[in-house]
Amino acid sequence: HKLVTWDITSTLETFNPTAATVGKPVTVTADVRDEPLDNLSAAASVAPDQVTFSIGGVNIAGCTAVAVTDPSKGPDNIATCTYTPSAADGTAGSVTIKAAYSGDDYALPSSDTETLAVSP
Repeated sequence: HKLVTWDITSTLETFNPTAATVGKPVTVTADVRDEPLDNLSAAASVAPDQVTFSIGGVNIAGCTAVAVTDPSKGPDNIATCTYTPSAADGTAGSVTIKAAYSGDDYALPSSDTETLAVSP
């Protein structure tokens, strides 16, 4: 038997650019951190570290189960998605996007939901 201590994670979502225009792509980034502040891969999990980006519970096309990269600069664990705002987003003035980290054999799931301002 093996004792597993789960790492608590947090996910921080950001947009680039920080405000969008209909028809122009935006890079959505999820930065997943585990509380011991080490890389997610340090735990040598068998399950892949993935983030899914969604709007209103519907996954964004091409942004499902995005692999979390593990940069050499410490605790950052990044997943990115490209989203192009629709005319409906522009009419509404914003869109709310959720980035959900799935968790793995040693890290608990986490998510962040942020609102992106969209102009027509």
